[in-house]
Amino acid sequence: MQNEPDDHHVLAVAVKSGAQSIVTFNLGDFPADALEPYGIEAYSPDQFLCSLFGHSPETMNRVIEEQAAALTAPPMSVDDVLTRLQAQVPNFVRCI
Repeated sequence: MQNEPDDHHVLAVAVKSGAQSIVTFNLGDFPADALEPYGIEAYSPDQFLCSLFGHSPETMNRVIEEQAAALTAPPMSVDDVLTRLQAQVPNFVRCI
């Protein structure tokens, strides 16, 4: 494993499980040249969610609506959920 030593276990699990992707905020710990031998790519959560939205916008909109409806303590609207997500996944929020 040629990625960040503290994250060898993450790549090892991805390899062992046959994963095609790793989704992480720590992209620097998973350089492409360390993942390429295993056929794995690393994506930020924002990239991953935008990709899912690109494949199925209706589904992703429904997921956000369902998430908002499920939040009851405190209750949240779709706009409230998106406001909370804005800091971590701003491009995804723009997609929605």
